[in-house]
Amino acid sequence: MNNCYGNKKPSEVIKKYDKVNGKIVVTYLDDTKYEMPLTDQNEKNVQNEMLNQAEEMVNEYTKSSLRIATECVASNFICSYAVLFAVYGIATNSFDNSIEAAVGTCCTIGVDIVSILGTKFFFKEKQKEKKEAQKYKMYLYSRDGIEDNIDNPNLFRGVKNKEKELNINTLDNYSLEDLKTIKSNLKRCQTLEPDAYNQKILLKK
Repeated sequence: MNNCYGNKKPSEVIKKYDKVNGKIVVTYLDDTKYEMPLTDQNEKNVQNEMLNQAEEMVNEYTKSSLRIATECVASNFICSYAVLFAVYGIATNSFDNSIEAAVGTCCTIGVDIVSILGTKFFFKEKQKEKKEAQKYKMYLYSRDGIEDNIDNPNLFRGVKNKEKELNINTLDNYSLEDLKTIKSNLKRCQTLEPDAYNQKILLKK
């Protein structure tokens, strides 16, 4: 995970973990680390915490996405209208030879342009968060199926990144497009090889 969500602080959000010299090294978004012995249970605990983070992040984004989009559109509209109004002011005041008024409207245009650029930058950052939320949501929805078919070579057909096993810890190494491809492949696996898929479900039970 590369972004905070809700009221979480960077020091509270796990970015990833590594297995080094018999230890699990957990890295948080503020780059602080936490070390613990490498055991199956400890690794499972860390992964469960990361899954909980993912669910919280997806839920938080779902609640805030519409509000953010509305605010960005409204801000751009207001700033654009202000620029047009200021330009009209310059054109009008130029005929009246009012230098002070022209300077004032020029300053207004400058402020409005900065506001628009700031809004666009903010929206661009939110687009990154949107893609991350979509990717995590897709993974959470398909996780059980992915784990049940992880050994099926067809699952990763057409996926650029095949170097690391796909799980909640390695998810950041995969793009949103990779997840879309995996989801499509998973549907084929479940449809064309239902016996193998159902057998794994029974074994898990």
